[in-house]
Amino acid sequence: MVKMPNDEIYSGQYEAYYSEYPTVRGVGATRVEAISNLEVAFECMIEDLLSVGEEIIEPVIEDIKKRVNILISEKVLDAIARVADNRSIFLERAAQYVINNKIDMRL
Repeated sequence: MVKMPNDEIYSGQYEAYYSEYPTVRGVGATRVEAISNLEVAFECMIEDLLSVGEEIIEPVIEDIKKRVNILISEKVLDAIARVADNRSIFLERAAQYVINNKIDMRL
C-alpha cells in the first residue's frame, strides 16, 4: 500500500498492489477503496490468465514476526557475530534448518 503525493496528478490517493503482480493495481481515496479496487483488478487478471492457460503466482503472505527474550551464552553470541550480520535472521534460519531436517532437539 502506497500513499500517493497530494498533487495535481495523484490527489493524495492510495495505491495497493501485490508484489508478485506489481502492474495490477487498485487506486482509491481511502485504503479500503484501494484494496477493493485491487481485488477487482486481480480477479480480472486471474480470469485472463486462466483463459489462456498461464500459470498463476500465489501472493505470498509474510510471516508475522514476534519479539522474544532468550538467554544465550556470550560465547555463542560472539560465534554468531563472526558468521552473521543479524542474530535474529541467523537464529530463524538455524531453527528452520533443524525443523526442515527433522532434527530432534529435545533433551
